[in-house]
Amino acid sequence: MIKELAAKRDIEANPDMVARTAIERNDVDDPVAQVMIKELAAKRDIKANPDMVPRTAIERNDVTKRFSQDMIKELAAKRDIKANPDMVPRTAIERNDVTNRFSQDMIKRLAAKRDIIANPDMVAGTAIERNGVTDRFSQDMIKELAAKRDIEANMVARTAIERNGVTDQFAHSRIMRHAAAVEASSNSIRGLDERFRQERGRGR
Repeated sequence: MIKELAAKRDIEANPDMVARTAIERNDVDDPVAQVMIKELAAKRDIKANPDMVPRTAIERNDVTKRFSQDMIKELAAKRDIKANPDMVPRTAIERNDVTNRFSQDMIKRLAAKRDIIANPDMVAGTAIERNGVTDRFSQDMIKELAAKRDIEANMVARTAIERNGVTDQFAHSRIMRHAAAVEASSNSIRGLDERFRQERGRGR
């Protein structure tokens, strides 16, 4: 435990130190701990260097476990999606060699959410098609997010639901509750503003 902790400390403190050096320097002989240190070092490299692809980080830190490799590839693709508003998932997936299907779906969902949040005029269907979102769960999440965004921009709930093609009944209910909460908050703010104006008027 102490050896592993010391190696992790070195990895985090020194951006140029590769996993092998930290492992040898701190005499880490536990195989599980070695795997974790290698993964940590590769993730550090991906986060610190926006131009580094997973293959480089994986080879540099001798990451051999498939699960760890998949995590590093997913992290790099997500980094690229967040950093570049014009990058579509297909580009990020290919650039970072993401082969895990679950990771691919997460990256597509992340990109679609990014587009919905960044572009108030984009409907859910456009974001879904642009980013190749195919699984139903992710599609429903994106539609709900877009409808809630529209409601916060003063669109009535029914219009927001129809505009974004929301068909899931549970999402319908959540959106209606969200609309009610937004309206209540807006009414409360208007009430406070009116009270403030009245008090200012009396103060004069």
